Amino acid sequence: MNLEVEIEIIIPLLKKLQAQLYIVHVYDANVENVEAKKIITNRLAKVDDVKANFEEITGTDIHSAVDEYISENNADLLILFTHKVSLFQQLFDKSITREFAFHPHIPLLIINNR
Repeated sequence: MNLEVEIEIIIPLLKKLQAQLYIVHVYDANVENVEAKKIITNRLAKVDDVKANFEEITGTDIHSAVDEYISENNADLLILFTHKVSLFQQLFDKSITREFAFHPHIPLLIINNR
């Protein structure tokens, strides 16, 4: 996963739509990912012509946490990036992207980042 590349991919779309970007990082309250926060805030500081916000929310169920955030903030579009996973992960881990795809509450844009 390369957060900077993912942000670069969606910036032109955001500019064209004159949209505001909310990057939401869901994490377990017991495990904080300081590096992700640093990368995202540094990259967003360099973005011109796009309103961008970074928010962290805690939760163990990513789907529920994001759904709640979407409802509270009246989001119009959810953008998800897919990532390469191992065969073991495909068999035993649940796909967050697939979970959102089967239960969309708002329009969903999935970008294949493999």
